[in-house]
Amino acid sequence: MKTKFTFLAGLFLALSLNVMAADITVDPASTTLTTAYASAASGDVLILMDGTYVIDANITMTKAITIKAQHPKMAIISGAGFLFSTSSTGNLTVQDVVLDGAKAAAGTYASYVVDFNGSAGLIVNNILFENCTVINYGNCFLRANRVEDTCESLKVNNCIIKGNGSVAAYPFFQVTKTKFGTGSLELTNSTIADFSNEYIQNYGTTAGGDNNATYLFKNNTFYNTVTVVARKPFSFSSGKVYVQNNIFVKSTTGTRTLDVTINAAVTTAEFTNNVVYDYDAGALFNSTGWSLNSGNQEVDPGFLNVANYDFTLPTGSALITAKIGDPRWFGIATGVKNTFANTVNIYPNPTVDMIYFDKTYHNVKIFSILGKEIINANQKSNLSLNQLSSGVYIIHLTDSNGLTSIEKVTKK
Repeated sequence: MKTKFTFLAGLFLALSLNVMAADITVDPASTTLTTAYASAASGDVLILMDGTYVIDANITMTKAITIKAQHPKMAIISGAGFLFSTSSTGNLTVQDVVLDGAKAAAGTYASYVVDFNGSAGLIVNNILFENCTVINYGNCFLRANRVEDTCESLKVNNCIIKGNGSVAAYPFFQVTKTKFGTGSLELTNSTIADFSNEYIQNYGTTAGGDNNATYLFKNNTFYNTVTVVARKPFSFSSGKVYVQNNIFVKSTTGTRTLDVTINAAVTTAEFTNNVVYDYDAGALFNSTGWSLNSGNQEVDPGFLNVANYDFTLPTGSALITAKIGDPRWFGIATGVKNTFANTVNIYPNPTVDMIYFDKTYHNVKIFSILGKEIINANQKSNLSLNQLSSGVYIIHLTDSNGLTSIEKVTKK
């Protein structure tokens, strides 16, 4: 059973006893994430309090660790990636945080969210990113093309990923020299927008690839991606590839004739039950390299508010019934469906009294930093915080479509 400590007192006790993993609460006002990671033991959970953790350098992974936000999307890790450079590196789980690649140094960006860049023979176990927002990385999500390494599994689930690849031209998953053991590489239930290059590229076994590796792309929404004409969305020379129930909308049109390169002799590649629209005049949909190409359709999904990166499907859409695309856009009130960072305009913030919203919200809730509900109001375009004490509060804004955004507001 895990125990829970504050960072300053509990971490010292946990390290002294060294008998069990600990939940360690990290306060950005008193310590850095780099320090917290260096002090933690393998198996610990770093729980990030609300705030921004500016690192401006990669975190070198040498132990199994979990990093999660105390409140979803209220902890921002800025300017950092996760570097695996030593052999037999353990697990990494990152949950509920915002990963912002923009560095403190003006105009520079972290290149990779995950970077395998060690000597040959690097062994990485399981990596999971779940319920995260990922923005402003200069290159790609995964770089794994340096030397021949092995990763048991890497999974990205229920994430919003926007505006990456602006500096360099690597594929989203660059896995040309990494083998995926008995596990897999998975991108599921996620939205990827404004990414200029291809989704994944791998090589054959002679260059480090693995004919037994499994790659799964399922229930994702892709918008304005692979806009560089020289790139092909999928390039496979080995493995088993399953592209299922995704929506692909908007790419450079009319210049590419085929959008996949697949070595059919050693690769199983299935493209099934996907929607393709305004995407190279249907080239991805019509490419000949798939082992199985069935159940796909070329229709406009009818996103409700693309300008604000809201890809909610219209009520009654056949795609909802067929469960195609990122489930957060199905318009079903199954929980908080947070969109990209800073899409809600709350002003002034900080405030001494009134706050104003960018539109009228169906429901507005304000919580203390500890999660206690303080205000619950309907049909509001503004709200008075005059009765609240000075401090930081969490605000939930739910619109008429059931989409809830979470923001932080400071009362002076």
